[in-house]
Amino acid sequence: YFQLRGVSMIKNWTRLASLVGATVLEEVSISIAPAWIIDVWYIHRTVKQEDAKLAARREQEAMLENNIRQPLYEDGVRAPRKRSTVQEKITIADGIRAPGGGLSP
Repeated sequence: YFQLRGVSMIKNWTRLASLVGATVLEEVSISIAPAWIIDVWYIHRTVKQEDAKLAARREQEAMLENNIRQPLYEDGVRAPRKRSTVQEKITIADGIRAPGGGLSP
């Protein structure tokens, strides 16, 4: 059933171990304690954790790809990706430009 639903039991060995353990526990307890409920809960939890990790990884990759294509903005003002040497000469401390732009004739 899990394989049909796209949940790999072979890829994650703990899921397969929990399935075998639940079967053994039900056989020992003569099916008084339905261990399959706990097993299904465990497998559901691990699948949700995998999905969350995968979604976070995809979101991070999308953000990195988006940062490469988009200009960088800080507080609504476009900031350059690299500071050129000319701009470093023009700008004095705290972003104040020198008179005349700081360039010499």
